[in-house]
Amino acid sequence: MRRRILAFTAVIVTVALVIAVLSVTVLRSTPTYPMRAVFASANGLFPGNTVEMLGAPIGTVTDVVNTGNTVLVTMQVEKKYPLPAAVQAALVSPQVLGEPSIEMSPGYTGGQSMAAGRTIPESRTSVPVSTDQLLKDVQSFLSQINPQATGNLITNLSQDLSGQGASLNQLLGNAAGTIQLLAQKGNSLGQLTTSLAQITATLQTRTTTLSDLIRDYNTVSSVVASHQSQLGTAIADLAGATSQLSQFLGPNLVPLENDVAGVTQVGRTVSANLGNLDTLLNSTNLLFAAAGRAYDPTHNWLNLNLALPAGTTASVVSGYIRDRLSGICRRLLANHSAGLPASTLQTLGVCGNPASGFFDPLLSVIPSILDTLTSGPGGGPSATALAALIAKGMTMIPGAANIQPPTAATPTPPVAPPAPSLSAAGASQLPPMPTTTTTTTPSSGGLGGLFKGFLGGL
Repeated sequence: MRRRILAFTAVIVTVALVIAVLSVTVLRSTPTYPMRAVFASANGLFPGNTVEMLGAPIGTVTDVVNTGNTVLVTMQVEKKYPLPAAVQAALVSPQVLGEPSIEMSPGYTGGQSMAAGRTIPESRTSVPVSTDQLLKDVQSFLSQINPQATGNLITNLSQDLSGQGASLNQLLGNAAGTIQLLAQKGNSLGQLTTSLAQITATLQTRTTTLSDLIRDYNTVSSVVASHQSQLGTAIADLAGATSQLSQFLGPNLVPLENDVAGVTQVGRTVSANLGNLDTLLNSTNLLFAAAGRAYDPTHNWLNLNLALPAGTTASVVSGYIRDRLSGICRRLLANHSAGLPASTLQTLGVCGNPASGFFDPLLSVIPSILDTLTSGPGGGPSATALAALIAKGMTMIPGAANIQPPTAATPTPPVAPPAPSLSAAGASQLPPMPTTTTTTTPSSGGLGGLFKGFLGGL
């Protein structure tokens, strides 16, 4: 029996040697390229161990060298098996018996491959925990457990859980539902986490701004605190002023209400005449522009000849005045003829026609007026001479002297005066021109009063 065992063993050894020689021969006949990998440890790994990819052999370990805290493993990989550029190497130990091998992953499917002779860093290698080490760790952990404390814990748990089976089942069921709900809301929770991360990042970038805001607030608070006595005095003075104002407004509420009513009426009137006011304001702009060029501050009068373009003759001035006066007549006839006597309407119709010659008696004195304006001291007439010329011009307007212009201090009651005559009678009754500035209100009783107010303002 002993001989048979020895013979059987010799046969097995012979077969193993033959297989090893054949394997070396096959490997030597297959083209390979070198590759290295750094492992934290390499227990049981020796030259000749297999290099695999997805469980299939692709090469052989040729050298295992300890380099201090790591192990450098050199391999020969068949050229027909390229490795990806980010390949990972793992030391795989057999379950019970056998030799460890090196497992490469993932498999190469295309793209950049790892060049021959390159080294896989330790960050892309892994070493499994040995069974001995695992048992040592478990033994160390169990040795640190107090048996008495563990027994007490189990006893207390058994007492606390006694009769609580239904509650525990319900708790586990709810927990399962909660876990399922959390799984369904995973995307929403992920978005919420992303939003919170963005808000946190934004707040971090705004730290300086918030610090400045808090610093400014502290500065303002300190300033207010240091001037609280002045602020208290100001508030007290404001309260006293408010009290005095209320005492002043109390007995004057009725007049104020009347004034407000008057202002309201004026506002409504202005609103109803916005179109006319717009036209008036546009004309006023032109008037002030001309007055700026023609006003003589030395004699306090308007140099009419200077207000016109250079080279303007007396006939041109007469035409301008005739057109303006005729335009006034036409506007009065078109917009303000209601209630006027027939004689006044007839007069307005005649004077509204520039070709009727209605204003020729007045316009005939314009040349002499222009001559006189440039013949006085300093290039202009005296105030007396100018008033006499205007009075002379007024005598040329039929009925211009029939109406006495009321002053602002003594308003005239709205009583319609008699219709003006077409003759020049009563021209001598024209009152002298005032030497001081007074506010006049033209009478609406007749054509003479209208022209007198117009020329008096001029």
